[in-house]
Amino acid sequence: MAKRQKFVTMKVEGLGELLSDLKRLGRKVGMTSGEAVSDLAQTGTRGLAAATLPKGLTGKQEAKLKESIDMDIKQTYTGVGQTYHRLSKRSRRAGAAYLSAVKSGNTQGADRITEKYLSANTLASFDSGSALRRRRTSRGRVPNQGGNPEALLNRSGVKSFTKRKLKRAGMAKAGWYQASLGIKGKARTYPKWVKGHKGNLGSAKYSRRRTSTIITVSNNVRYVDYLLPQFLLNRALKNSHKAVVRKYKKQIEKLKI
Repeated sequence: MAKRQKFVTMKVEGLGELLSDLKRLGRKVGMTSGEAVSDLAQTGTRGLAAATLPKGLTGKQEAKLKESIDMDIKQTYTGVGQTYHRLSKRSRRAGAAYLSAVKSGNTQGADRITEKYLSANTLASFDSGSALRRRRTSRGRVPNQGGNPEALLNRSGVKSFTKRKLKRAGMAKAGWYQASLGIKGKARTYPKWVKGHKGNLGSAKYSRRRTSTIITVSNNVRYVDYLLPQFLLNRALKNSHKAVVRKYKKQIEKLKI
C-alpha cells in the first residue's frame, strides 16, 4: 500500500506590503524577501509539529505517546494467568480446562476454549505484532472495545517488541522536523525525542512563481493525516503567518523611526 502524504504549501500571499518594505529596506533589515519566506516556512513547520496530536513538543507529549503505544500492546496481548482469570469469570470449568490444556502443551485445545468463551486466539508464541496490526483502526490505535487480548503461552519477544515500538513515539512530529531541515535559514529548536528519528520522514521543495518564492513541505509518515486534522493544520499555518508578519513589521517600524 502506498504511503499517504500530507503536503502543505507555504505561499507568499498576504505579504505583499511587507515584501515591498523588505525589498526597499533589505540591507538594513538584513533579510531578502526569499529569506523572509524561508523564515515563515521554518516557523510554520515547527507550528505543524506542535499541532500534530498530541499537541505540543514537551516531555508531557512524549510520555502520552509512549503510554498510548504501551496500552495498545497490552490490549492486544496477555499471558496465561490473565487469560485464566478472564475465562474463570465466564466459566470455572472453562478456566480449569484451559489451564489443563496449557500444562499439557495442547495449544489447539487452549485455542478452542479462548475462541469459544473470549473470542480471542491462543498463540503458542509471539506473532511479531501481526495481531496488533490487525486490531488497529485507520487512526493507528487499538480501540478500548477491541475485544479480549490474544493469549500468549510464551510471552518472550513482547518486551523487546514494546521497547522498539516505544522508540517510534513522535515519528509523525519528526516528519515536520525533517522537512524543516530542507528549508534554508536557521532551523527552529525541536526536542531530542522528535529529532532522533531516522528515515525519509519529511522534505522541503523550493519553486518560483513570477516574483514569489513558494516552499512546499511534506510529511511522509503515513498516519500523519489522522494526527493533524485539516482545521488544526490551517490554524497552525495561520498563526505562524501572523507571527512572522508581526516580527518583521516591528523591525521595519524601528528602522522607519
